[in-house]
Amino acid sequence: MSGFPCSFSRFHSELCGKYNKHQNDNESIKLVDCNRDVDQHVKYLKLYTVSQGDIKTEADLICRRAGLSNTDLSLFVCPFHRAKLGVYFQRGNSCKHPRHSGKGKLFRSISTAQSQHIFQECGIFIPVGSGNI
Repeated sequence: MSGFPCSFSRFHSELCGKYNKHQNDNESIKLVDCNRDVDQHVKYLKLYTVSQGDIKTEADLICRRAGLSNTDLSLFVCPFHRAKLGVYFQRGNSCKHPRHSGKGKLFRSISTAQSQHIFQECGIFIPVGSGNI
């Protein structure tokens, strides 16, 4: 791992590094080289709808989770941020929408459009895929 942080360290509270499930991944790579299949992950989070067709690749998923509306394939991502913003993202058990209260059952995830709308209206960034009631 190089001594420089990856492009996504400014979007995530945790430091760059290795990810425990991929100990052999030691270097940051360009997003253009991120090619893990995201279809099952996107379906599991119930993000696969016509209006959210903007997430087609692992690079798209990482960028949307970081709050980027466009995918910049020249950015670098370390193994840790690739995992945490990519297919190993954990949604959690509570609704993250700032205007929702109570403990309802999560049945969908925050979409790209909803994440952008919440940020514009409330000034709070909620990552794509976070829980929503």
